[in-house]
Amino acid sequence: MSLSPRTFLICSVIIFLAITGIWLGEPLQGLWKLPTVIMFILMIGERWQLNKQFIIKRKIAPIIFLGEKTHYQLSINNPSQRRLLMETQAHYPDSLQADNTLHRWSITAGDKQTNTLNLLPVALGDNTLGSLYTRLLGQFGLVWWTHTLHDTVNFTVEPAILRYDKALSGQIHSGGQKTRSQSNAGFELLALRDYQYGDSQRTIDWKASARRQKPMVRVFSQEQRLDIVVIVDCGRGSYIQCGAMDRLHHYINIAARLTDFAIQHDDSIACIAYADQIIAHIAMSGNIKAVKNIRHLLTKLRIIPNESNPLLVALELKRFLKRRSLVIFLTEIEQAEASTQLIQAMHLLRAKHHLLVASINDPDINALIYHPSQQWLAPYQKLAALEYLRGRELTINKLRKSGVSIITAPADHLDGEVLNYYQRLHHSREL
Repeated sequence: MSLSPRTFLICSVIIFLAITGIWLGEPLQGLWKLPTVIMFILMIGERWQLNKQFIIKRKIAPIIFLGEKTHYQLSINNPSQRRLLMETQAHYPDSLQADNTLHRWSITAGDKQTNTLNLLPVALGDNTLGSLYTRLLGQFGLVWWTHTLHDTVNFTVEPAILRYDKALSGQIHSGGQKTRSQSNAGFELLALRDYQYGDSQRTIDWKASARRQKPMVRVFSQEQRLDIVVIVDCGRGSYIQCGAMDRLHHYINIAARLTDFAIQHDDSIACIAYADQIIAHIAMSGNIKAVKNIRHLLTKLRIIPNESNPLLVALELKRFLKRRSLVIFLTEIEQAEASTQLIQAMHLLRAKHHLLVASINDPDINALIYHPSQQWLAPYQKLAALEYLRGRELTINKLRKSGVSIITAPADHLDGEVLNYYQRLHHSREL
């Protein structure tokens, strides 16, 4: 609790009365006791009525997605017969990033107010909104009464889902996959449609035409199935922060979206998570069960504080991959030891498989080079940034000389780059 300005004013009057009584003596000497008693009685009355004057509720969707801004609603209901003056401030757990500034409320009698607040989940798993600190001005305006709300607003943070946008070459729409079709040939019957001028007579379905009393044409879709393996690095390097999240959580989102995208294209996909050893492995599958299994695996991933060893993954891939596949490594390429092992792993796989290495490019490191020096450490920071970028460029050149495709982009754009690369490969039928 904290006293209001009105209470400080009353206390000043009481002190003045007490000093005046001491100077003037009886009968004014004990006059200060009456307002003091009245003030304390009113304070007790304020505290007694406190819990009956407001109802606070917070509401959020039961499932929200990692790294995607979402919102929740904070509602305060005033069932009392007077206007409420309140202040609220949220204390969120570390797994959420949100605005925790002080909010002031003025709610008339019998009214209800709702405020929509934004937050960003940066970690997976079950979560809560944390504590809510409130401060209510009492009925007589004497005391700000504080209260901490520990509500049971539970929700789950899951890997992101695929959002269709214009960056995906216009091939995918919200209704599902738009498959390129041919009228003359194909592997799989896609649909029947009305005959149009210029259609070959060989594509006419005579039985369907007889049933519908008009010419109907068979439309076939080209069958372009790929096998994809997405490999997630959970080693020590994935702990590096890139924007709001660490690298591992960015990798998890990319793997989750890529899984959704592959299933939409009727491709098969497998997933491997590794650090100094293989952590988990989901076998190759091409149905909705693969999405559930891979998303469950991604939800359970945690950072392993050891150096990653991609050579173990390469040996595992040589053992179970029987046909040419698209192998996507989501990993770092800066650390010298990890990069050397990554290049060796690529040499083991490049003869049979199509290889892609996707890595996050942190723009903050580039900014260090061109940022004006404002402290004595700045020259050393620039030197470290230059050495970092030099090692990264050397690794990229070595991988490209080995025939490995490389994608480097900021964390917010890397998933789009990977999806566009996969889609171009899918339609070019390079595999």
